[in-house]
Amino acid sequence: TQKSTLLKDIWVGHMSGMSSAPYFNKINNKIYFIASDNSSYKQIWETDGTAAGTQKVKDLTSNYETIAQVAGNKFFIFSNNALSVYNPVNNELTLLKTFEYTSGTMKLETFNNQLFLAANDGASGKEIWKSDGTVAGTTLLKDIAIGNGSSILNEFKILTLNNGKFYFIANTATGYQLYESNG
Repeated sequence: TQKSTLLKDIWVGHMSGMSSAPYFNKINNKIYFIASDNSSYKQIWETDGTAAGTQKVKDLTSNYETIAQVAGNKFFIFSNNALSVYNPVNNELTLLKTFEYTSGTMKLETFNNQLFLAANDGASGKEIWKSDGTVAGTTLLKDIAIGNGSSILNEFKILTLNNGKFYFIANTATGYQLYESNG
């Protein structure tokens, strides 16, 4: 017979230490996720599928909504308008870039081991940014609405074909248009 059992109670004595959308992500042979084992800040957790191997690995300095995504072997985190990356090999959390408040639902997309997001840096409006997990490699993909205009007005999403490119919708002076990029 099949059965499901609790692997680990993250916040003992409370209803839950996890969001209903916990952003489970696999790197190598472990699963990484955001949770909280107390009333302070959220944390990065990992599990190898055992109770003993399910543990907090890094405290975050935010209790704001936190989303996460894996690109390559890096665990990207967006919280309180800041993009950070966690490297499980050396247990380091690095701030990559701080953005201005971005309205709408934040989504993190991946393509060719890089992370893509629509965010406003205060100079270019809400545009697509990419990151390879380094500060120097976190850059504006293209300033489509030149200056402080925003080409991404609503939800950001990319779609891929097996041609080495991804596709997205951007708002230009002539309306919504289909764009392609190789990253």
